[in-house]
Amino acid sequence: MLRLFAEAVQLQAELSSSVPSRIVERRTAATCFLVGNICLLFAFFFFIYPALGVELFGRLECTDDNICLGLHRYANFRHFGLALLTLYEVCTGDNWSVIMADTLRECRPDDDGCLSYLSWVSPIFFSSFVVTAQFVLVNLVVAAIMQALDDSHENKPINFCLPLEEEENVELEQAVLSSGQSGGPRSSHGNAEGYSECL
Repeated sequence: MLRLFAEAVQLQAELSSSVPSRIVERRTAATCFLVGNICLLFAFFFFIYPALGVELFGRLECTDDNICLGLHRYANFRHFGLALLTLYEVCTGDNWSVIMADTLRECRPDDDGCLSYLSWVSPIFFSSFVVTAQFVLVNLVVAAIMQALDDSHENKPINFCLPLEEEENVELEQAVLSSGQSGGPRSSHGNAEGYSECL
């Protein structure tokens, strides 16, 4: 988190310098597009698992014989909304192992709400959800933001007006001029002038 804060401070300093606003807008749009795709993946993920949770654990009841420590009135799988809130609680890592333990129960002959395969399906359900939600998806968001910050830290802005060959020639001329050697005449398509012509 501290690295993200430091990167954000550097980005703000760069944005206040001579980077044209259209370049910043393009980078911001590209980052929002990437994060938007990851959010769609989150939405898909948080639709599939609650629906599956309702199907698997929706009929579990907490009784005196089956005491629940994690499942209660506000955290259960009776319908989609509560299942979504329960899985959000699991996603934060808050007491998810106790919720999983409540779904691991052996079926008794008089228990109509119990499915015989819960003892092996429940660990797979919760473990796959926790690994995917806490480690994979959250790290995808952080990676997308870090990639956008790294892209914004390039020292040389991209000149969208020039073809690649001409841009490489301009870079070579600038390198020769900055090293103090006398090169050919400076191209009129330098980076600063190229931006004003292009934008």
